Amino acid sequence: EGTVLLMHFNAPDTDHTVYTRYVELDASAFTAGRLNTINVNASQSDKHAGLATCDGSSAEKAYLIGDKYQMQAMHDLMEADATTYFKMVDDVDLAGIDWEPLNLVDDSWSKGIYFDGADHTVSNFSSNAETYDYPSFAGILNGTVCNVTFDKANVQCAGKKGGVIAGFLGHNDNELKGHCINVVIKNSVVNSKEMAGVFAAQGDNIGTLSDCSVIDTE
Repeated sequence: EGTVLLMHFNAPDTDHTVYTRYVELDASAFTAGRLNTINVNASQSDKHAGLATCDGSSAEKAYLIGDKYQMQAMHDLMEADATTYFKMVDDVDLAGIDWEPLNLVDDSWSKGIYFDGADHTVSNFSSNAETYDYPSFAGILNGTVCNVTFDKANVQCAGKKGGVIAGFLGHNDNELKGHCINVVIKNSVVNSKEMAGVFAAQGDNIGTLSDCSVIDTE
């Protein structure tokens, strides 16, 4: 129970040769020395990710995000001094995960991102300053987060700078620009003893918010 498999589905059409999907198994009993079968519902596999040609190099070849495992894998796909493209293909529930901000490990904060939510929802996002600096989705947002709703987010900043999307929208010291476009944050909480905001704690006059909204959030 709880074992996670990465499944590859071969699709018959010419545009999508392989889909991938993570599947978390229910409890099952296996008998030694016999053929055992795992039944997997693949009827929605085309919603869950990944043309074989996706390499994150452009919007047309964005890494596709269809579940919490693929969203967590974003950390290992981003590279310093480059912009990596991601696109959601389904809603994602991050319940139970203390999110590590995406752009935090690199001292130059040079890992660029273009994250297109494609009008999907990230629910139960949580990031905690006792674990990470700049608790938030991006940490230092070097790039763009757009077309996404965060529902029931909980960000605890303590003495750190944070928000649901970023600690900083861009950064003047490193000439980074950060943009939030068509982002909705609802039913969420951001707590801080220092500087915090619903979207970000600080923008250094180099970050922008466009067509964004906040609903029932404190």
